[in-house]
Amino acid sequence: MDPQQSTAPCPNPQSHGPETSPAPPTLRTSFPPFSNNLWTASHILTDGCPRHSIDLTEHLLLKHMMRAYPRATVEQRCNQLLRTTSFGSKVPFDIYVQHPDLDPWVSTMILRKGQWGKLKCDKVQEMVRKLDTGAKGKPIYVMDVGAHIGFLSFWAASSSPRVRVMAVEAHQDHFELLEKTLKMERNERLARRITLHPLALSDTKEIGKHSCLKTTPNNSASTFLDPSLPPHSPNCTATPTTTLDTLLLLSSHPISILLLDVEGLEPLILSGASSLLSHHRPKLILLTYRHKALSESIARLTRSSVFRETKDPVDFVVQLVEMGYSYVEDLHTRVGMKSVEEVKGYFGGLFWEKMKSGQTDLAFCLPF
Repeated sequence: MDPQQSTAPCPNPQSHGPETSPAPPTLRTSFPPFSNNLWTASHILTDGCPRHSIDLTEHLLLKHMMRAYPRATVEQRCNQLLRTTSFGSKVPFDIYVQHPDLDPWVSTMILRKGQWGKLKCDKVQEMVRKLDTGAKGKPIYVMDVGAHIGFLSFWAASSSPRVRVMAVEAHQDHFELLEKTLKMERNERLARRITLHPLALSDTKEIGKHSCLKTTPNNSASTFLDPSLPPHSPNCTATPTTTLDTLLLLSSHPISILLLDVEGLEPLILSGASSLLSHHRPKLILLTYRHKALSESIARLTRSSVFRETKDPVDFVVQLVEMGYSYVEDLHTRVGMKSVEEVKGYFGGLFWEKMKSGQTDLAFCLPF
């Protein structure tokens, strides 16, 4: 198949021109906007650590980041507070990030560029705008599973006053940062739109009250549930576990947008969401597709799994299409697929043979 560029069902949002807001008077330093004109990181504040400054000129990003954040011992590491001025969302927010030694991916990207997951942010904002038009004053519920330190949760909440976010995060350190970010005075407006849930989600309640949560060494952003291990196994953190259907039953709210970034456990989590997928399907499911991690996750599916016949990660994508998500978009290549045949052709192509060790972000859309 010759991949076609994505079209109408999920069009890309219009780009916005730069807007600036003055830095608070207590801050001495402002930096030039990053070249994409979407975000400006105006200053780095700290929580119990010396102040640092970062020159955000594009060609010196990494060099200056390493100057500002040299390698540190565990005792010296601390959490920074990044003040961001967003040009795409309606309400600016502050967010706590981790030291780059602890989180060389998400927090480091935020520190370097003042943003993370721009393609996801654009897609969420696009869908919120569509739902906002027809909401007639009703809340728009977003569930962010694997919320990490909360960047995407806060972005979604800032997109519209009607948005309500359920942020689900199992990692204790990340959850504590989420709580600190939520309690900040600057974030008071958004805090009323976000609820936090310190849980791990999987496919069955029979796993028990707690499961094994593992973190990749030197990369706290890579945290995953391993139901095959007892919760108190070495290198595990015992974590409360439930299903997505159970959590939604307690909240009693229909989910319009479901965000999943769970290190390949998407089939497990959606297998615990049979009611959601059958009756109250989200208009948008946005997930991070990791081919290798998905392959390992599928091997652990229980007999009761909705996806128990799934043998390959591509089959998982196909089954979502067969459930009614008739438009799939790869956010990184901007390729849109409207049928099972197009999905199989795209994932069976040369591009995906090269990508099997990598990852991408997929958007699954229901027709409006």
